[in-house]
Amino acid sequence: GAVVATATHRRRLVLLLQVYILELGADEKGGAVVATALLHASPSDQRMLASAVLARPGLLATMSCMRHGHFASEAVVRIACSIGDGGDFQEACRQLAEGSAHLEASRFGRSVLSVLRQLQSASTSSALL
Repeated sequence: GAVVATATHRRRLVLLLQVYILELGADEKGGAVVATALLHASPSDQRMLASAVLARPGLLATMSCMRHGHFASEAVVRIACSIGDGGDFQEACRQLAEGSAHLEASRFGRSVLSVLRQLQSASTSSALL
């Protein structure tokens, strides 16, 4: 009973977050909500939310420069990297590269870029094996 209801409630919340991802992601406190959802959602819901962020041009870079939003951005980058086809990770790399000057000027942005570089390095190393 309770476990199924919890999964159902989480799914409903994720679907609502997906609809309002632009508003939540662009809000300083909303970034904390997105980050928490990305950490606690099912793997398929995590992928869905990460894709929703990436589908909004500029949102990933905007979130990356915010105190709470950068945790969400780091999660999006990690989730995108874990998706098999690599398309979402390529998109995350592209979006962060476009905003790199702005990200480098922000301590939170630099944190997201550090995660991105670590994942790029790891994926390049594994591709060589």
